[in-house]
Amino acid sequence: MKKSGEPAFREKLSFYFWRRLRRRVLNWSPQTKNVFILRSWKMKAEYFLLGIKDRKVSKKFVITLIEDPPSLAATEKCRQSIRRHGGGEAELFAAVDEHHSEAVLKKHGVNWISQGSRSKMETLMGCFASHFLLWLKCIEIDEPIMVFESDALCVRALPSRLRFRHVINLADGSYRRNDHIKVKEILQFLDKNPYTGSLFCFSYCMPGMVAYAVSPEGARRLVKKAKTGLACEADHFVEKNTVDIVEHCPLPIELNTDFPSYLKRKANNPFPALTETTRHEIQP
Repeated sequence: MKKSGEPAFREKLSFYFWRRLRRRVLNWSPQTKNVFILRSWKMKAEYFLLGIKDRKVSKKFVITLIEDPPSLAATEKCRQSIRRHGGGEAELFAAVDEHHSEAVLKKHGVNWISQGSRSKMETLMGCFASHFLLWLKCIEIDEPIMVFESDALCVRALPSRLRFRHVINLADGSYRRNDHIKVKEILQFLDKNPYTGSLFCFSYCMPGMVAYAVSPEGARRLVKKAKTGLACEADHFVEKNTVDIVEHCPLPIELNTDFPSYLKRKANNPFPALTETTRHEIQP
Protein backbone atom coordinates (compact mmCIF):
# COMPACT_ATOMS: atom_id res chain seq x y z
CA MET A 1 0.00 0.00 0.00
CA LYS A 2 1.27 3.47 -0.81
CA LYS A 3 2.24 5.73 2.08
CA SER A 4 -0.27 8.37 0.99
CA GLY A 5 -3.11 5.94 1.64
CA GLU A 6 -1.99 4.80 5.10
CA PRO A 7 -3.55 7.62 7.18
CA ALA A 8 -6.91 7.23 5.41
CA PHE A 9 -6.84 3.47 5.95
CA ARG A 10 -5.97 3.89 9.64
CA GLU A 11 -8.75 6.40 10.12
CA LYS A 12 -11.32 4.09 8.50
CA LEU A 13 -10.10 1.19 10.60
CA SER A 14 -10.34 3.13 13.87
CA PHE A 15 -13.77 4.45 12.92
CA TYR A 16 -15.08 0.97 12.15
CA PHE A 17 -13.59 -0.66 15.25
CA TRP A 18 -14.42 1.91 17.90
CA ARG A 19 -17.84 2.96 16.64
CA ARG A 20 -18.94 -0.65 16.61
CA LEU A 21 -17.85 -1.26 20.21
CA ARG A 22 -18.62 2.22 21.51
CA ARG A 23 -21.91 1.51 23.30
CA ARG A 24 -20.73 -1.69 24.93
CA VAL A 25 -17.49 -0.16 26.18
CA LEU A 26 -18.79 3.23 27.34
CA ASN A 27 -21.88 1.81 29.05
CA TRP A 28 -19.93 -0.88 30.86
CA SER A 29 -19.76 1.07 34.14
CA PRO A 30 -22.49 3.25 35.69
CA GLN A 31 -19.85 5.45 37.31
CA THR A 32 -19.20 8.60 35.32
CA LYS A 33 -15.50 8.81 36.10
CA ASN A 34 -14.98 5.24 34.80
CA VAL A 35 -16.79 6.17 31.59
CA PHE A 36 -14.50 9.19 31.33
CA ILE A 37 -11.40 6.99 31.72
CA LEU A 38 -12.64 4.53 29.10
CA ARG A 39 -13.27 7.37 26.65
CA SER A 40 -9.72 8.59 27.26
CA TRP A 41 -8.35 5.16 26.41
CA LYS A 42 -10.53 5.18 23.29
CA MET A 43 -8.92 8.47 22.29
CA LYS A 44 -5.42 7.07 22.94
CA ALA A 45 -6.15 4.01 20.79
CA GLU A 46 -7.42 6.20 17.94
CA TYR A 47 -4.31 8.39 18.15
CA PHE A 48 -2.12 5.28 18.08
CA LEU A 49 -3.88 3.99 14.95
CA LEU A 50 -3.63 7.39 13.27
CA GLY A 51 0.05 7.76 14.19
CA ILE A 52 -0.44 11.05 16.06
CA LYS A 53 2.57 11.98 18.20
CA ASP A 54 3.54 14.87 20.47
CA ARG A 55 3.61 18.27 18.77
CA LYS A 56 6.10 20.95 19.76
CA VAL A 57 4.25 24.21 20.41
CA SER A 58 6.59 27.19 20.74
CA LYS A 59 4.46 30.12 19.54
CA LYS A 60 2.20 31.68 22.18
CA PHE A 61 -0.20 34.62 21.81
CA VAL A 62 -2.20 36.51 24.43
CA ILE A 63 -5.32 38.29 23.13
CA THR A 64 -5.61 41.74 24.69
CA LEU A 65 -7.39 45.04 24.14
CA ILE A 66 -4.43 47.34 23.58
CA GLU A 67 -6.12 50.53 24.81
CA ASP A 68 -7.94 49.00 27.77
CA PRO A 69 -5.78 49.38 30.95
CA PRO A 70 -7.43 46.49 32.93
CA SER A 71 -6.93 44.18 29.96
CA LEU A 72 -3.28 45.22 29.64
CA ALA A 73 -2.70 44.66 33.38
CA ALA A 74 -4.32 41.20 33.23
CA THR A 75 -2.29 40.34 30.13
CA GLU A 76 0.97 41.24 31.85
CA LYS A 77 0.00 39.08 34.82
CA CYS A 78 -0.77 36.23 32.41
CA ARG A 79 2.60 36.57 30.66
CA GLN A 80 4.47 36.66 33.96
CA SER A 81 2.73 33.49 35.15
CA ILE A 82 3.67 31.74 31.89
CA ARG A 83 7.33 32.74 32.32
CA ARG A 84 7.31 31.68 35.96
CA HIS A 85 6.19 28.15 35.03
CA GLY A 86 8.71 27.66 32.24
CA GLY A 87 6.49 28.55 29.29
CA GLY A 88 8.79 31.21 27.89
CA GLU A 89 7.62 34.40 26.21
CA ALA A 90 4.07 34.99 24.98
CA GLU A 91 3.42 37.63 22.32
CA LEU A 92 0.72 40.27 22.61
CA PHE A 93 -2.03 40.00 20.01
CA ALA A 94 -4.23 43.07 19.56
CA ALA A 95 -7.85 42.02 20.01
CA VAL A 96 -10.63 43.08 17.66
CA ASP A 97 -12.85 45.53 19.54
CA GLU A 98 -16.60 45.95 19.08
CA HIS A 99 -16.14 48.94 16.77
CA HIS A 100 -14.35 46.84 14.12
CA SER A 101 -15.66 43.32 14.69
CA GLU A 102 -18.37 43.41 12.03
CA ALA A 103 -16.03 44.84 9.40
CA VAL A 104 -13.34 42.21 10.12
CA LEU A 105 -15.77 39.31 9.80
CA LYS A 106 -17.33 40.71 6.62
CA LYS A 107 -13.85 41.15 5.13
CA HIS A 108 -13.18 37.45 5.57
CA GLY A 109 -16.65 36.36 4.44
CA VAL A 110 -17.92 35.23 7.84
CA ASN A 111 -21.63 35.52 8.64
CA TRP A 112 -22.57 36.11 12.27
CA ILE A 113 -25.75 34.76 13.90
CA SER A 114 -27.67 37.80 15.18
CA GLN A 115 -28.67 37.33 18.82
CA GLY A 116 -29.19 39.50 21.91
CA SER A 117 -28.56 43.23 22.07
CA ARG A 118 -26.41 44.72 19.32
CA SER A 119 -23.87 46.06 21.83
CA LYS A 120 -23.30 42.61 23.36
CA MET A 121 -23.36 40.97 19.93
CA GLU A 122 -20.60 43.25 18.61
CA THR A 123 -18.40 42.46 21.63
CA LEU A 124 -18.88 38.70 21.12
CA MET A 125 -18.15 39.19 17.41
CA GLY A 126 -14.90 40.91 18.36
CA CYS A 127 -13.90 37.99 20.59
CA PHE A 128 -14.63 35.49 17.82
CA ALA A 129 -12.81 37.62 15.23
CA SER A 130 -9.70 37.74 17.46
CA HIS A 131 -9.57 33.94 17.64
CA PHE A 132 -10.38 33.68 13.93
CA LEU A 133 -7.40 35.88 13.02
CA LEU A 134 -5.13 33.71 15.15
CA TRP A 135 -6.40 30.61 13.32
CA LEU A 136 -5.42 32.33 10.07
CA LYS A 137 -2.00 33.09 11.57
CA CYS A 138 -1.59 29.44 12.56
CA ILE A 139 -2.26 28.43 8.94
CA GLU A 140 0.13 31.11 7.67
CA ILE A 141 3.11 30.03 9.80
CA ASP A 142 2.11 26.35 9.38
CA GLU A 143 2.85 25.29 12.95
CA PRO A 144 0.77 24.76 16.12
CA ILE A 145 0.20 27.77 18.38
CA MET A 146 -1.05 28.38 21.91
CA VAL A 147 -3.78 30.98 22.37
CA PHE A 148 -4.49 32.70 25.70
CA GLU A 149 -7.14 35.23 26.60
CA SER A 150 -6.06 38.04 28.91
CA ASP A 151 -7.83 36.48 31.92
CA ALA A 152 -5.74 33.29 31.72
CA LEU A 153 -3.40 32.46 34.61
CA CYS A 154 -0.74 29.75 34.49
CA VAL A 155 -0.71 27.76 37.76
CA ARG A 156 1.57 24.82 36.93
CA ALA A 157 4.25 23.79 34.44
CA LEU A 158 3.23 24.55 30.86
CA PRO A 159 4.45 21.75 28.56
CA SER A 160 6.21 22.59 25.31
CA ARG A 161 5.08 19.34 23.67
CA LEU A 162 1.41 18.30 23.51
CA ARG A 163 -0.33 15.30 21.99
CA PHE A 164 -3.38 16.40 20.04
CA ARG A 165 -4.81 16.28 16.56
CA HIS A 166 -6.75 19.53 16.10
CA VAL A 167 -7.44 21.36 19.39
CA ILE A 168 -6.34 20.75 22.99
CA ASN A 169 -7.87 22.63 25.91
CA LEU A 170 -5.43 23.88 28.56
CA ALA A 171 -7.70 25.82 30.90
CA ASP A 172 -9.99 25.23 33.83
CA GLY A 173 -12.62 27.57 32.40
CA SER A 174 -15.49 29.37 34.11
CA TYR A 175 -18.02 26.75 32.96
CA ARG A 176 -16.51 24.25 35.41
CA ARG A 177 -17.24 26.36 38.48
CA ASN A 178 -21.03 26.16 38.05
CA ASP A 179 -21.40 22.88 36.20
CA HIS A 180 -23.27 19.81 37.38
CA ILE A 181 -22.01 17.57 40.20
CA LYS A 182 -20.76 14.79 37.95
CA VAL A 183 -18.25 17.06 36.24
CA LYS A 184 -17.03 18.32 39.63
CA GLU A 185 -16.51 14.72 40.74
CA ILE A 186 -14.49 14.03 37.61
CA LEU A 187 -12.34 17.11 38.17
CA GLN A 188 -11.65 16.10 41.77
CA PHE A 189 -10.64 12.66 40.53
CA LEU A 190 -8.34 14.12 37.86
CA ASP A 191 -6.73 16.51 40.35
CA LYS A 192 -5.64 13.47 42.38
CA ASN A 193 -4.44 11.64 39.29
CA PRO A 194 -0.66 12.13 38.81
CA TYR A 195 -0.97 11.25 35.12
CA THR A 196 0.21 13.94 32.70
CA GLY A 197 -0.93 13.90 29.10
CA SER A 198 -3.88 14.23 26.72
CA LEU A 199 -7.28 13.03 27.87
CA PHE A 200 -10.76 12.86 26.38
CA CYS A 201 -12.61 16.20 26.66
CA PHE A 202 -15.82 15.74 28.65
CA SER A 203 -17.57 18.72 27.06
CA TYR A 204 -19.03 18.60 23.53
CA CYS A 205 -17.92 22.18 22.84
CA MET A 206 -14.84 24.02 24.10
CA PRO A 207 -15.08 24.66 27.87
CA GLY A 208 -14.39 28.35 27.32
CA MET A 209 -11.61 29.78 25.15
CA VAL A 210 -9.37 30.86 28.05
CA ALA A 211 -6.36 28.85 26.83
CA TYR A 212 -5.87 26.20 24.15
CA ALA A 213 -3.53 25.03 21.41
CA VAL A 214 -4.56 24.56 17.80
CA SER A 215 -2.79 22.78 14.94
CA PRO A 216 -2.71 24.05 11.32
CA GLU A 217 -5.08 21.23 10.31
CA GLY A 218 -7.50 22.18 13.08
CA ALA A 219 -7.26 25.86 12.14
CA ARG A 220 -8.07 25.06 8.50
CA ARG A 221 -11.18 23.15 9.56
CA LEU A 222 -12.37 26.02 11.77
CA VAL A 223 -11.73 28.67 9.12
CA LYS A 224 -13.53 26.60 6.49
CA LYS A 225 -16.52 26.13 8.80
CA ALA A 226 -16.64 29.88 9.54
CA LYS A 227 -16.55 30.81 5.86
CA THR A 228 -19.10 28.22 4.72
CA GLY A 229 -21.51 28.44 7.65
CA LEU A 230 -22.61 30.74 10.44
CA ALA A 231 -20.43 31.93 13.34
CA CYS A 232 -21.41 32.42 16.98
CA GLU A 233 -19.55 32.66 20.31
CA ALA A 234 -16.12 31.08 19.90
CA ASP A 235 -16.54 28.45 22.64
CA HIS A 236 -19.82 27.25 21.09
CA PHE A 237 -18.40 27.42 17.57
CA VAL A 238 -15.45 25.09 18.28
CA GLU A 239 -17.18 21.73 18.70
CA LYS A 240 -16.49 18.06 18.09
CA ASN A 241 -18.38 17.81 14.79
CA THR A 242 -15.70 20.06 13.31
CA VAL A 243 -12.48 19.28 15.20
CA ASP A 244 -11.09 16.67 17.57
CA ILE A 245 -10.98 18.20 21.08
CA VAL A 246 -8.91 16.78 23.93
CA GLU A 247 -7.60 18.16 27.24
CA HIS A 248 -4.22 18.25 28.91
CA CYS A 249 -4.18 16.69 32.37
CA PRO A 250 -3.54 18.28 34.77
CA LEU A 251 -4.89 21.54 33.35
CA PRO A 252 -2.08 24.14 33.57
CA ILE A 253 -4.26 27.26 33.17
CA GLU A 254 -6.96 28.70 35.41
CA LEU A 255 -9.32 31.63 35.01
CA ASN A 256 -8.12 34.86 36.64
CA THR A 257 -11.20 35.65 38.76
CA ASP A 258 -9.71 39.02 39.83
CA PHE A 259 -10.09 40.28 36.27
CA PRO A 260 -13.64 41.59 35.61
CA SER A 261 -15.05 40.59 32.24
CA TYR A 262 -15.12 43.20 29.51
CA LEU A 263 -18.88 42.81 29.05
CA LYS A 264 -19.57 43.61 32.72
CA ARG A 265 -17.22 46.59 32.78
CA LYS A 266 -18.62 47.88 29.50
CA ALA A 267 -22.20 47.71 30.84
CA ASN A 268 -21.24 49.89 33.82
CA ASN A 269 -18.87 52.25 32.03
CA PRO A 270 -18.89 52.18 28.19
CA PHE A 271 -15.49 52.67 26.54
CA PRO A 272 -14.90 55.22 23.76
CA ALA A 273 -14.07 54.04 20.26
CA LEU A 274 -10.46 52.87 19.91
CA THR A 275 -8.16 54.76 17.56
CA GLU A 276 -7.36 53.47 14.12
CA THR A 277 -3.59 53.68 14.70
CA THR A 278 -3.57 50.53 16.84
CA ARG A 279 -5.73 48.44 14.56
CA HIS A 280 -4.24 45.69 12.43
CA GLU A 281 -7.23 43.38 12.07
CA ILE A 282 -8.51 44.86 8.81
CA GLN A 283 -5.20 44.06 7.13
CA PRO A 284 -4.91 40.67 5.43
